[in-house]
Amino acid sequence: PVAVRLGEGGAVEPLAVGAFVPMTVTGGSWQLEGDALKFDLQMSGMTRGDIDLPEDRLHFRTAAWGGTMASRGRLLLLQTRFGFRREWRMVGVFKSEPLDEVANDNSDDGDGNGDGGDVDGGG
Repeated sequence: PVAVRLGEGGAVEPLAVGAFVPMTVTGGSWQLEGDALKFDLQMSGMTRGDIDLPEDRLHFRTAAWGGTMASRGRLLLLQTRFGFRREWRMVGVFKSEPLDEVANDNSDDGDGNGDGGDVDGGG
């Protein structure tokens, strides 16, 4: 699993990466296009068995309505085929859920319960 924060100005910041993620993940960008939330992270690449993901940006796409996003989405890579044709390839799915910010910030968000608020997350 990977937990991310969708920050102001379209920045995506990885907050935590699971112990069994066999690659390095760094920040990227996000945007809303109509009813779709799109964000990406830079990854170092990985090979496991017959699966080979090159060092590239891993793209995440899911439905979004206002401040709410769908709980599932698609993982995509933009790859070149036949040496010149660029196409999107689906390489997996992801689950999204709000994260409790208590682990990262013990400040109160003003609602009196001391939970620090929620952060949109993906991964």
